Amino acid sequence: RDRLDVKRIDVEKRPEAAAKMRVDVVPTLLLIKEKRVVGRLEGRVSAPKIEQMIEPHLPEELALRLSDAQSLLGRVLQELQRSTMRMRMVPADRVFFELDSYSLDGEDRATLDAQAAWLQRNSGVHVTIEGHADERGTREYNLALGDRRANAARDYLQSRGIAPTRMQVISWGKERPANPASNEQAWAENRRAVTVVPE
Repeated sequence: RDRLDVKRIDVEKRPEAAAKMRVDVVPTLLLIKEKRVVGRLEGRVSAPKIEQMIEPHLPEELALRLSDAQSLLGRVLQELQRSTMRMRMVPADRVFFELDSYSLDGEDRATLDAQAAWLQRNSGVHVTIEGHADERGTREYNLALGDRRANAARDYLQSRGIAPTRMQVISWGKERPANPASNEQAWAENRRAVTVVPE
């Protein structure tokens, strides 16, 4: 197979070398193929210019493979964009509770309304609603509290038309904190019910 070499020759500081090599006293990029100079760029060169110079000398099968790779990359980027748009359309996945409470406030209900609307548009999706508590209290107490929180979210979604057969609940109590710190901010983040869409 033909071998392509790209060499960069900087002769700004060595004019005598430039004279021997018969090139101008500027940074020069030469494309060598079969020991012959088949391309030359001088001065500041950019990636597009280099690509333009090299492309005509690529073996046909390699050029085809590069074209296939570019096409595949384009499809991957399009899919990433579509996935990003889908993620933006999914509502917030959690609601939060006060200390020792499983009551839903106005903000919680608005979040669950958005979840219900999304679930109605995606009727084939089943979800798991996870109940969580902060680190204070016994393991048994927090498991029971997490269960009440998960059921409060499920019952509200059911009241908005989501079939109970599409939802299951589980309580993790204090075993899976969203924030492992031990302060008021962390405890507030950990008192939650999370609606999880299985992958």
